[in-house]
Amino acid sequence: MKFLRSIPIILIIGGLFYALWSGILEPEKWKVPHSAELIKAKVSEAQLAKEGEKTFKMFCTACHSVRYKEIYPTFVNAPNAKPLFKLLMKKNNGFLNRYIYESAFALQLKGLKAAFGSVPPDLSTAYVYMGEGKLFNFIKDPQKVLPGTKMPNMHLSDRQVVAISTFLKTAILPTEKETQKRHLIGTFVIIFLIVLAVLFALYRKAVLTEEGIED
Repeated sequence: MKFLRSIPIILIIGGLFYALWSGILEPEKWKVPHSAELIKAKVSEAQLAKEGEKTFKMFCTACHSVRYKEIYPTFVNAPNAKPLFKLLMKKNNGFLNRYIYESAFALQLKGLKAAFGSVPPDLSTAYVYMGEGKLFNFIKDPQKVLPGTKMPNMHLSDRQVVAISTFLKTAILPTEKETQKRHLIGTFVIIFLIVLAVLFALYRKAVLTEEGIED
């Protein structure tokens, strides 16, 4: 009965969390311009994503990575770093998690931090945490969205920006091998939590029985 009385509180907290997460309480400030919407209406998402990957590699990989798509900054593929990079990719099934990547190329990333004040972020989930409108406007004119940012204005066309945004939209999910690994880890975590809950319940019952509170 106590649990049933707590359900409304759980629902309220869950609803508030969802509202904050989905942006209901803070309407999207940045909008995709009509010109970009027309491009999206005329060109398929698959084509835009393909164009976006090429454009991203051309203009963005000097600083940024998209690890979910196995795209890394230019310095990772430099002649002196390539042997290490190939070895790490082979040992990690083609996907370097953040900690391996940052440890293996700490010196190069330190150089980027010295130049920009912070390490340019991996953009695998940029579409999720920025949203389509803010991401478009940031790529189009970084200073407009984040005054003082060290990211330069690349003076890209609307089509190029739409293409990069679409490509990053498709990059939300990790590679197939990494997805399988995460599903396996998630399954083990759920099983562990269930077993832990059962053991805790049994322990609680044993303690209460010993104290004479329960039979």
